Amino acid sequence: MTDQPITAENYLYASDGLKLFYRSWLPADRPREEQGSVVIVHGFGEHSGRYEPLAHALCAQQLAVYAADHRGHGRSEGKRGHIDRFDEFIDDLDQMIDLALMFNQQPRLFLIGHSGGGLIAARYVSRYQHRIQGLVLSSPLFGIALPIPRPKLLIGRFLAKILPRFTMRSGVDPATVSHDAELVARYADDPLVHDRISMRFYEEISHAISQATHDAQTLTVPTLVLQAGDDRVVSSKAAHQWYAALTARDKSWKLYDGWYHELFNEVDRAEVYREVIQWIVQHHE
Repeated sequence: MTDQPITAENYLYASDGLKLFYRSWLPADRPREEQGSVVIVHGFGEHSGRYEPLAHALCAQQLAVYAADHRGHGRSEGKRGHIDRFDEFIDDLDQMIDLALMFNQQPRLFLIGHSGGGLIAARYVSRYQHRIQGLVLSSPLFGIALPIPRPKLLIGRFLAKILPRFTMRSGVDPATVSHDAELVARYADDPLVHDRISMRFYEEISHAISQATHDAQTLTVPTLVLQAGDDRVVSSKAAHQWYAALTARDKSWKLYDGWYHELFNEVDRAEVYREVIQWIVQHHE
């Protein structure tokens, strides 16, 4: 059996015609109809290529993996750091899931969402629970770690009305995403990573967080939440509050004490890979 998955890159079209770039990693030695599928939903400001090591680990367990660059991210079309409606992310994810289910020809599909991608995944599942076998969230965005200064917020809200596409720096410090210095350097130098955000984008995120908090009471999909204990990007307290409100009977919480935001890119990330793989395999049958 080969350890190397079959990889591919392509584009799909969003419902509004925007071109979205996506990657796939398929196990080489198992019939497609026998594979489970995983769709990875990356965080805001980054791109799907940063999840290749995780995809390889999942493929080693005979899982087919798909990941798209969000609109305005990576190699997809769209203005960096701006979105008109948060629902555009949900619609785009639905397109990617359609593709994954069509390619794999069977319904066992898991979502892995990191940070802002965790918010997208949670909002998606609140609408389409019947399509998902399990949900894995890594340091999900249900609250921001550092509050935005009030003057900046007031200026941003004003700009959102007259210049909704105007973007500012998000304020995320690359040094706070991981303790792995080499990875932090690659993150800072990655031309496909950006730190822009428009106030329209911010307002849409804020509204989506409120909706996700309310919808947690209606979710029944098996869910695993992995949270960085020393998260400087999203609020670990807000993530736990969302988890506590979750009504799914099958739910698990794992706190990585002292870890930074990007659990899949931390120094001991192999531990996180094992946790996710074990959980998915248990819920695959």
